[in-house]
Amino acid sequence: DDDKKCEEIIKFYCLNYRLKKKKRAGWDNTHWQVQAKRTETVAEHIVSTMALAMAIETECRYDIDLDKVLIMLAIHETGETLIGDITPHDGMSKEQKKMIEEQAMEDALGNLENKTQMLATLLDFDNRETKEAQFAHLIDKLDPVIQCKIVTKSIAKINHPLNEGLPNAP
Repeated sequence: DDDKKCEEIIKFYCLNYRLKKKKRAGWDNTHWQVQAKRTETVAEHIVSTMALAMAIETECRYDIDLDKVLIMLAIHETGETLIGDITPHDGMSKEQKKMIEEQAMEDALGNLENKTQMLATLLDFDNRETKEAQFAHLIDKLDPVIQCKIVTKSIAKINHPLNEGLPNAP
């Protein structure tokens, strides 16, 4: 039994290890038309969303469970280990993308003991029904906007606060 648990842990770890090398889609002429010397990896995106969530929550003090948000941000890209990074420019409907990503997430989770809980967290993120999911989704969308400003060296040109347009509470 312990051998099977160890095998599941290693399989999940190895799949997620792929995210260190898997490039994020979008930073090219066919997607967002932003040129960068180096394209970030999915793993880097995950880390930056988590850091951004912590910073915003620390300064704004939203009434959310930050640990839940961080778990969402940590696992919401896990399906990309199997299917890659699908963007709105890839010509896939939101429903189709959601179905493919959820199946990939289920496959990536293998037989981990807390698979059901992790899938529920993914569905929560996708459906954005809880304030934590709304906040995590907002962070996931805000991260590339800020990164674009950094990559294009236009962050100094921002003439309004970064929190402009953000809700007072998720």
